[in-house]
Amino acid sequence: MSPIPLPPARILVIDDEPSNIRLLERMLQSFSESELFGGLEWRCTTDPRQAIPIFAEFQPDLVLIDLYMPHLDGYQVMEQIKRVIREDEFLPIVVLTADVTPETRRKALFVGASDFMTKPLDTTEVLLRLRNLLESRFLNQKLETQVRQRSSGLGNAIEQVVKPQANPGTEIAAANAEIIRGHTEVAKEATVKAIWFWLTIAAAIAAAVFAFLFFNR
Repeated sequence: MSPIPLPPARILVIDDEPSNIRLLERMLQSFSESELFGGLEWRCTTDPRQAIPIFAEFQPDLVLIDLYMPHLDGYQVMEQIKRVIREDEFLPIVVLTADVTPETRRKALFVGASDFMTKPLDTTEVLLRLRNLLESRFLNQKLETQVRQRSSGLGNAIEQVVKPQANPGTEIAAANAEIIRGHTEVAKEATVKAIWFWLTIAAAIAAAVFAFLFFNR
């Protein structure tokens, strides 16, 4: 069973230790040649104060971030990232840390972390986690596009139905339009909930499949 092909992906690495940056760059270089990815591009910084300017210019699909850094820690950088992305956007943020305490994990999850990788990093674990998270991001983007297209088409259809009836003296037509729009919003909400449910299932299945494929090659 061949892995699902992925589009090219961009990864931002934020870690104040140059040795960690070099290690991750070597990993990413080797991953970029793997059939599990559709190509990788990455940017790295050892200065967390530069993270947001680089993020805004590079527009990464995934972020790898250390927690304990000078000037700004990983928690603060994740808070900044949350403020510059859409509220409904799924951007995987992977925390790199040797601190595996429950308190650290809870705090990181609260400010926006999607996953954790424990230092010292294991190459196989890094590969599989990045692959699964990127697949989830691209699947989410695809589903968002489909929802927007269908919502736009439904909105246009509603306008065509309501427009001929509407005039300043027709209160019934206006009320009907509001009812239809209300149903549309409910349908949108239900669709989004269904998307997230199946996205979670797909990510779990993908993790199992790729682990099986990797360890049985």
